[in-house]
Amino acid sequence: MELEVLAARHGDCMLLHFGSEDDPRLALIDGGPAGVYHEALLPRLEELREERGTADGEPLVIDLLMVSHIDDDHVNGIVRFLKDMHERAEEGRPPKFRIRRLWHNSFDDIIGNKESETQLQLTKQFGTASAGEADIPRGDMPFRNWQVLASVSQGHAIRKLAEALKIPVNPEFGGSMIKSAGGAEVEIEDLKFTVLGPLESELSALEKEYDEWLKRTKRGRDSGEALLASFADESVANLSSLVFLVESRDERYLLTGDARGDKILDAIVQCGLADRAGKLEVDLLKVPHHGSDRNVTAEFFEAIPATRYVLSGDGGHGNPERPCIEWIVAARGKQHTVLHFTYPLDRIDRRREELFKGGDWSDETHGIEPLAKTFPDAVKIVAGGSDRTA
Repeated sequence: MELEVLAARHGDCMLLHFGSEDDPRLALIDGGPAGVYHEALLPRLEELREERGTADGEPLVIDLLMVSHIDDDHVNGIVRFLKDMHERAEEGRPPKFRIRRLWHNSFDDIIGNKESETQLQLTKQFGTASAGEADIPRGDMPFRNWQVLASVSQGHAIRKLAEALKIPVNPEFGGSMIKSAGGAEVEIEDLKFTVLGPLESELSALEKEYDEWLKRTKRGRDSGEALLASFADESVANLSSLVFLVESRDERYLLTGDARGDKILDAIVQCGLADRAGKLEVDLLKVPHHGSDRNVTAEFFEAIPATRYVLSGDGGHGNPERPCIEWIVAARGKQHTVLHFTYPLDRIDRRREELFKGGDWSDETHGIEPLAKTFPDAVKIVAGGSDRTA
């Protein structure tokens, strides 16, 4: 099992390689924000076609396409990928890629499969484009609200494109919502996926909030922007992020999307995966939300010790954050540890400096690159471009 992490700006785009040399298998997890599909994802998939000797006219098979959650920095590239596939099909050209299954929770899944009502109310507020397209004019809408609306539309688009391409959606889950139900397990070839999120309690709370908004809106007492503002504040997409423990014969990877650390720890306990000390040891941890210190705490890294950590992000939105990295190193002590960054540390720092809001920036105080020079010899840094974490 091998996780290949592509440079995806401030988002996520990963390829999970498994199987054998004679029968290589592939999973695609998220597609990054705008631009990443053409910059990184498509070129890498084309390389894989060549590496595997895929004949002209034959598709490269992707065993699993997984969208962790509906947020632009994860889904934009997937929408572009599926649109490309659909355009080729409509033009009668042979497919370059074939997807065996899609794991994806759309917004309508999250709030109880009320797509027609959602579209009706949002279309009333923002026009027909909001019902199915991500490229929505911002206008006077607050930017975060616009992002939530765009993500809802992207989730709709993914479902419709999957249907047009005849890609089975959540087939191992009965075609329905993927949620943590005591640690549901799914096997694909020699991999075992254990669902750790989203938690059913969180989904129920979100559905209740949506139902109440829908009632108020029908009575003319609320607006679409009120719903979007509420969901933006509560980070509804992140709360519903898919979290999977992936196990091969001798390795464990924890893939977290943008989930909150406390919810992940709750799920580990609920699913019976914590040891007597309350810990879950893994070989690789994809750090939640690109290393944001708002999603995790020092206790999170103490409870989930790993040998390798993936911190995706180019400094956009301030991620990865310096405190998050300090917590990882402190939790590991003198144990061998590898930190994988998707961009060079100096580039991440310069981007973070542009966005710094805490006063005067100081490399020594706020930078990640100077911090890395203080790490114990047991900590190795791998940074820059796309990288395979073997």
